[in-house]
Order: sequence, then C-alpha cells, then structure tokens
Amino acid sequence: MRRGDPVQPFLDNRVVVQALSLDQRWRHSEEVVYELIGRLAPGLQEIRLEGKPWRFQAGRAETRRRWWQREPSAATPAAPAPKRGNTWNWRTSPGPRLSRILGEFVLERADALAPLVRGEELKALFSGSVVAQPALAWNLYTVAALLTDGYPGRRPAGTDPVRIEIPRE
Repeated sequence: MRRGDPVQPFLDNRVVVQALSLDQRWRHSEEVVYELIGRLAPGLQEIRLEGKPWRFQAGRAETRRRWWQREPSAATPAAPAPKRGNTWNWRTSPGPRLSRILGEFVLERADALAPLVRGEELKALFSGSVVAQPALAWNLYTVAALLTDGYPGRRPAGTDPVRIEIPRE
C-alpha cells in the first residue's frame, strides 16, 4: 500500500479513526505484517524476511508482547539494517519455476478474474519464462485465490512442497 495508489473501498471512518489512533511507528513497521502472518499463517511466522531477522526485533529482548500490550514508546526507532550487496528476493525475482507456478494458478482461474482484467493481457503477463511484473503477478495470484475460495482452505492434495533455488550469480 505504501508504493502504489491506495484505494480502500471497505474502510469506513470508524475503522480509519481506530487505525490512526495506533502508534504510527508501529503501524509502519514490519511488526504489523509479522502479527498478521501469526494470525493467518502461523507456520510462516518464523521464516526470515529476505534472509534477515525482522527489523522490529533488532535489539529487542526475546520476550515478545502483542501489539495491544505495547505501550507507546518515545524511543527512536531502530536504524534500518545495512544494505548487503546484491541479495536475491524470491518475491521480486521469482525465477522461471515460481513464475510458472504463479502463471498456471492465475491462468486456471482467468474466468474469475475476467470482470477485473483483460484476458489477453493476463496471458501476455505470464507468456515469458520469467514474469516481467512480479508484484502484479503476486497481486493477481492473491485475488484469484480469494475469488475462487482458494484461501482459506485445505492444503491441496498430492502436491509437493515448492523448493526455489537461490541463484548464485
């Protein structure tokens, strides 16, 4: 939401007022995402984001408190983690295997997406061996899953875990 044009059709004034009453540093931290992952997909919560610890945990004691238990802090936010050379990110550079999985999933559900996107543009997006617009591909994947009741649901039967090779370039 911070990088695009935010359109929030289902947030009314009461929700916005409540959200804005929370500590701004917390609202813009990774801790919000961490807590949501803990509620929606707890098995993913301990996976390190971009191979590093969560930034909000830097210098913090191991005992975690939930957002509703936190007191507003006057302390300065933790400094951002230093950049390390060229790091690979599976979300922004999905590679051929993950691009194929994304494309197959979205194209199988093209009928559900038809009122929202042009079919020929959808096919063009996934026509290459590597998806050219990964953020758009992930958004389409999410919307397709939600429109076809793919989430929440049971784990697909007979599927192997997806293993993505980290490029060594």
